This record gives sequence, structure tokens and C-alpha cells, in this order.
Amino acid sequence: SFNEFFNADPDRHVAHGTTPSLSIFCAVLFAAAWLLWVAIDLAPIPAAADADADPLVGQAGTVPHPEEDLFELARHNKYVPVQLRLPSVVLLLRQCSMLGLLLLLGWLNEYHPLYPHSDKEPDMDWFLFLTAGFVAIALTTATKSGDSSVLNRNQTEEWKGWMQMQFLMYHYLHQVETYNAIRIYISCYVWMTGFGNFSFFYTKRDFSFVRFWSMIWRLNFSVFWLCMAMNNTYILYYICPLHTFFFLVVFATMRIYESANHTEWKIRIKLGIAAGVMFLCWEFDLIWSWVWTWLPTSPQLGAKHGLLHEWHFRSFLDHWDCSFGMVFALNYPMMTNWLSTLESLQPVKQYICKTTIAAGSLAALALWYNFVYFLPKFSYNAVHPYTFFIPLLSYVYFRNISPFLRGYNLDLLVRMGKITLETYLLQHHFWLTSNAKSLLTLIPGFPKTNFVATTVPVSYTHLRAHETPEHLVCRLLLEKKKKKKQKRNNNKHKTRKKIRE
Repeated sequence: SFNEFFNADPDRHVAHGTTPSLSIFCAVLFAAAWLLWVAIDLAPIPAAADADADPLVGQAGTVPHPEEDLFELARHNKYVPVQLRLPSVVLLLRQCSMLGLLLLLGWLNEYHPLYPHSDKEPDMDWFLFLTAGFVAIALTTATKSGDSSVLNRNQTEEWKGWMQMQFLMYHYLHQVETYNAIRIYISCYVWMTGFGNFSFFYTKRDFSFVRFWSMIWRLNFSVFWLCMAMNNTYILYYICPLHTFFFLVVFATMRIYESANHTEWKIRIKLGIAAGVMFLCWEFDLIWSWVWTWLPTSPQLGAKHGLLHEWHFRSFLDHWDCSFGMVFALNYPMMTNWLSTLESLQPVKQYICKTTIAAGSLAALALWYNFVYFLPKFSYNAVHPYTFFIPLLSYVYFRNISPFLRGYNLDLLVRMGKITLETYLLQHHFWLTSNAKSLLTLIPGFPKTNFVATTVPVSYTHLRAHETPEHLVCRLLLEKKKKKKQKRNNNKHKTRKKIRE
């Protein structure tokens, strides 16, 4: 089974009419969970008998709605850690069954589709039309967020949302002309990994077991089961190992010598050391080979030149993103203070200052666009790690150039941004097939109608795939869901004051 996991061939069991043992294991496991769920849920057991002192059911042994079944009782709080009580067990089994159903649907799409898979048909006109239409629809969902801070949570989710839409279109239409833009988007994602996790550890100082493993779970839970069920390799879904590795980089940087994190210069020395390690490992092939010599070099699914080569290719393109994100996060309080001071000036002075910065940013962006963006793929890849920050910083500046722009978000993109990981993973088997090399076909012979027909159900499965791991991490890692709005409102001003200090 482990040989299958690391050296998977998705076509062998189709060609020979066999199913890998890992897929069989998943089928047996989730089928057992489903049968147990049904058996318990249909059993004539009074819910009230199990209600005493159970936070899933109610306070002081009261049942909110006695006529509801066990699952409905459990739904009153999905985030309470699992307990040896019927409502809690039923909900856990139900969530596991939902995960198994999603994996089954993906497996059927891959190996027993309703119609043969279709080939991708590059079409720039269709790509631009879909992009324009999606943006037009997203603009109708503009909402006032109530938070006008730079790179607030909704804004970063919105950012991830529209990049993910472009990423999906690139894969679906195999639009190679947009490859360089996609590379920028992936760098932005990794940059946000550095920025977001550094900000969390810097302000919350939470290096607990639950925090660490909830992040590892969030990044790898879905991909683990996909690898098992689809008999695929981990590197095939390269975004997951990429973000996991750079999360570990941030965690190690902040956890080691933690007392230096809130000093003026020691934290900068720590970041300098972390950047130095990145420089030595990725800029010198000899050191790289020595550090990663344990990776296999034999061809496998997702790494036709070997895992060592594939990991170097993927990580080299983004090896500076995380460090740059951490540096940005460290200097974020000073930047926001500077912006507050600037926006307290008279309108004419504000306009002059912001216009001057905008002109410099546009000049740098124009030079990058003219001399870098249109380079051929391999030439572009060679310079990408050293130039990605130009479009990134330009976007951050213009998106936050005024309080008005910072205070509004496109809700459709915000919602998409919250499920980007699941969207990326499930596209391989629910929208695309053959590990993103062909298209799922529900209406053969009509590619554009088929696009619409597959997109609608896929959107729902992505949402369900996002909710299931979130529920399970809270139940199995004993992490209670926070009341986000209440807690953020209470701590928002305290946190900002602490950061500025």
C-alpha cells in the first residue's frame, strides 16, 4: 500500500480491471462509517435520555426540540469536541460519511464516468468572456465590510477568490498564454502564508499543540484522503506540500527563541537568518542536493523526472515569497501608522503624496510588464523569484489606496476565497479529470453547455468539502469554534494598540 501511495499510476487499475488496496481500504472504512451512522440514527433510542449535561443538546439537560432526531440535535453545535454521547457520535459519523461520499463521487468521475472524458480546448475568447462575466457578477455583490484596515481579512479572502477563479480557468481551458500570471498568483498565495501566519504568531503568541496541528490538518486532511482514494501521490497536489512547508518555516522562525519576537532588532536578526538559510539551500545546487538527498529520483505520478527535481522546481519558484511575507508583516504596524498619518493630512497633500507613490509603482509595474512578463516560460521562471514582488506590492497599494476602497469587498469573491484549498484539490476530479488533464463530461458534444452543467454541482461539492474538515478538526483536535464576530469586536482595538506599541 505504501508503494502505491508514493508510486501511483492512475491508469493501471483501469487497464487491468483492478482496484488498488488503498482505494479498497477507503471504501471499506467510509462504508462502515455510513452503515454505523444509519444504524444508530434509525435506532429507537430516545434523544432525551442522552441529553443530560451534553452541550450538543442543551443546557442543564434540556432538549431544544424533542421531536428532532439525533442528527438534528447534534447540529445545534457542530464544533463541540466529540464525546461518548449519541448526538456527538452520530454527527461525527455523518461528517465522515459525507467525506466518503465526496471521495466516491470523485473516484467515479475518474474511473467510471457517465461519458468519456473530453479533451481541453484552449480558447482565449472564451477565457476573456468568462473572466469579464465573472467580474461583472462579482461587482454586484459589493458590500461594506466595516473594516477599513489594510489587508483586512475579507480583503485577503477576496484577493484569493479572484486569483482562484483565474487559476481554474487556466486549468480548464489549458490557457498557456496566462502561465506567467498564474505564477504570480501562486506567489501571492505563498506570500499570504508568510504574512498571515507571522501576524498570528506575533500577536496571539499561540504555539500550542492545537494551533499547530489544526493548521497541518487544514492543509493536509483533504489531500491525504484524495491520495488514498485516488491512488495518487502527494506531490501531484503540489500546492499542499508547498504551503505546508512554508507554514513550518514560519512556525520554526517564530517558535525558536520566542522571547526575541517582540524586540526591535532580534526579531529582524531571526528573519535574516531564516532568509539566509533559504538563500543557501535554494541558490546553491550542491547544498540543495545535500539537504534534500532523501527525496526519490525515480519517475512517479506528478513528478516525471523524480520527486527531487519536481520539489526543486516547485519550491524554487516561491522560495522568497514566505520570507518577504514575514518581513511585510513585521513592518505592517509602521506602514499602517504611516498611512493613518498620511490620511490625516489635508486632501491636497494626501493627493500629492499618494499620486507620487502611484506614479512610481506604475513605472515599476510597466517596466516589469514590458521586460519580464512576456518572457518565455523557462526564461520567466528563472527571474520570477526575484521579480514577483513588483506586481504584488502594486496590487496591495492600489487596492488599499483609500479608506473607501478598503471598506468595501466583493462578497462573491470573499466566499470563493474561503474555499480555495478545496477548490484547488477537487478540480482535479470533479471539474477536470485524469488528474486535471481532461474534462468531466455530462453533456458530450456541447463544450460550453457542459461547462455550465459541471460548474453548478461542483461549486456545491467544494463548499461541502470545505465544511467537513473544519468540523472534524474541531471535534477530533478538541478545538472549540470561536464566536468570531463577538470576539473580534472585543479584541480588535486592543490588538491594534498592542501591535503599534
